[in-house]
Amino acid sequence: PCTGNTLSKIALGVCDNAVTACIITAEGAGIPIMVVPAMHLAMYKNPAVAEHLRLLKKRGFYVIEPRVTETKAKIAEREEIVAHVLRLLREQDLTHKRILVIGGASAEAVDEIRVLTNRSTGKMGVALAKTAFERGAEVELWLGWSKEKTPAYIKVKRFESVTDLLEMIKDVDIKRFDTFIVCAALANYIPRKYGGKIPSGKKSLTIEFEEAPSVIAAIKQKHPDAMVVAFKAEEKKNTLLEKATSFLKHNEVDILVANTLSSFGADESEIWIIDKEQRVHHVKGRKEELAESILSTITAEGKP
Repeated sequence: PCTGNTLSKIALGVCDNAVTACIITAEGAGIPIMVVPAMHLAMYKNPAVAEHLRLLKKRGFYVIEPRVTETKAKIAEREEIVAHVLRLLREQDLTHKRILVIGGASAEAVDEIRVLTNRSTGKMGVALAKTAFERGAEVELWLGWSKEKTPAYIKVKRFESVTDLLEMIKDVDIKRFDTFIVCAALANYIPRKYGGKIPSGKKSLTIEFEEAPSVIAAIKQKHPDAMVVAFKAEEKKNTLLEKATSFLKHNEVDILVANTLSSFGADESEIWIIDKEQRVHHVKGRKEELAESILSTITAEGKP
């Protein structure tokens, strides 16, 4: 961790040990430098230390903010540091992109305690958010039902149902995003909710459904200039491309990612990425590898 003492020495150009000598030399040579401060909170708030930190940021140092508790400014989590190092070192082809990833499964209430959901794990959404961050994008993740661990360095909002998600789209200023990746497994039909709890002991039970509103349509209505990447799951490979292309045209999305049902819950999968020109890119691999291919297609499209 970068202590208050070391931080201030760097800011003032003091070069009296191996660490400060390396940093002063690296800055003069134009080598990127990352600073991860950690110290007592009172020291972190000290005006001199705060001014030195502002000075380092102004000079182009990459600062990872500490985790602030009641009395301490603790060093950032290892996962966050690694993610920032990757972001600093790899190609920043998504810099200036503001991406909203919508992932996970929706869960629709049947009564006050029961829900209908699906087997989506949210792995794809988390992989897309992490990879976009590493490639320089400003990222936010809206995640439905999922047990996946979300990165602390990415802003995450949770939703449960399609209705919740539509309310978020309505209430949030989504025009601050320029790209939407909707990989969530959302309900196509919503059950009519039973008041209270459905009693046990019934020999049969009939649940009525209504068609769910389109989340993609809601996004496009509010932000027609944004790039929209949608996902489409199909049971059979032999009809997948035909149905996926039809979905792309009908919903006027920029990129359509098609997959089979075997993708649900799996660490490895295969996808077909279809752009507006109906060019198809077939990819197999881990969710992280698939995320790379999807994001590369976004950069290739060059919108907005």
